[in-house]
Amino acid sequence: MSFEVDKKLLTDEKDYKVSINYPKPFSSIDINNETLLKLPFFIPFLANNHYYFLKDKSDLFVKGKFLKCKDCDIDVAYLKEIDKNITNQKIKNKVSYLIAKWHIIGVDSLDLFYKTFKAINTDAYYKKDIESTFNKLNKVKKIRSVVETKLINRNGDTTTLNQYNGKFLYVDIWASSCKPCLVEFPSFNKLADKYIRNITFVGINVWDSNKRWLDVLNKRELKGNQFQLIEGNSNKVDFTKELEINSLPRYLLLDKYGSIIDFNEAAPSEERLQHKIDSLLSLRE
Repeated sequence: MSFEVDKKLLTDEKDYKVSINYPKPFSSIDINNETLLKLPFFIPFLANNHYYFLKDKSDLFVKGKFLKCKDCDIDVAYLKEIDKNITNQKIKNKVSYLIAKWHIIGVDSLDLFYKTFKAINTDAYYKKDIESTFNKLNKVKKIRSVVETKLINRNGDTTTLNQYNGKFLYVDIWASSCKPCLVEFPSFNKLADKYIRNITFVGINVWDSNKRWLDVLNKRELKGNQFQLIEGNSNKVDFTKELEINSLPRYLLLDKYGSIIDFNEAAPSEERLQHKIDSLLSLRE
């Protein structure tokens, strides 16, 4: 099953083809035969052979040490071919689950891959397990949108929060029309001073004009690292949509690796936030 593609992957013969007389792997085996489930490596065997199921795709090619699709998402295409070739639902469930378990963390399109998996797998346990992984990965993706979104600083320079890689981040998402946001500013300033060496306190303004934002910064003497979403930029809409920001204020806590600690963190004035920060810092030490 894998010889032709392995030859392409491991040598410089990227256009290699097996001869017309090369053995057909399933010429005498019915992959929909449920008794084959007794064989311990049957399911992993089917779940780890992109090439056999995608070998007739004209846009399949080898690049470096990886198998790619020129005009498709290879992992989604794999699931679709499994769905087409395996008619036994029990076998299909097991194979698609193992493919999802192995590949979901590195797929090109997380949403499309998960949607395709859900459409072909009918096993409740398998679907729940992959859903849990999907939700965790989706949260990480949302957090990446925070650190990768283009912002402007007080001087009008464009930047991103990637500059703080390696540091804990406490992010305050606010607007001047949000009274609870303004009430929290003194507590935000106090914490920014207290933990200045250990945590980066960040403010991101989302709904104000640039002039209004700067006026509030000066009037409230906001500390920490203050930024604003760029006016008129489409990522302003994407940012609030991906983070499901329907109301303010909103607080996020990220670890130094950019992973989510809390997607809906406590406000600066809440005592439990300081306890959490102290706990995190003690664990780090």
